[in-house]
Amino acid sequence: MKHDTIILKSVAFFEKNIKNENNITLEMLSNEIGIPPRTIQYHFKNHMNCGPLQYYKKMKLEKVHENLLSASPEVKIMDIAQMYGFFNQSRFKKQFEKLFGKDPKSLLLANEKMV
Repeated sequence: MKHDTIILKSVAFFEKNIKNENNITLEMLSNEIGIPPRTIQYHFKNHMNCGPLQYYKKMKLEKVHENLLSASPEVKIMDIAQMYGFFNQSRFKKQFEKLFGKDPKSLLLANEKMV
């Protein structure tokens, strides 16, 4: 199977499970698309510069970011984060800051000023 197909099938599975409270595992992905875990990892590392589960987490963080951009000021950040499987507030905040360069509260406050 070509790397494009492996990645596309993986991303489709990730999108289908984006709001899964229990994070998916490499074994779940492997069973879903019928490709051995090491092959999936190899293709993601070589073509996406990260592992498949790292890519999945990035997708989930991007969805939280997207939701915060359109959220009202009274929204609870962790309510949105938990919709995407982030239950540890400090870990979520660190991961969010690492990806976006600002903490989620700053994003929400900046969004409030723009309205």
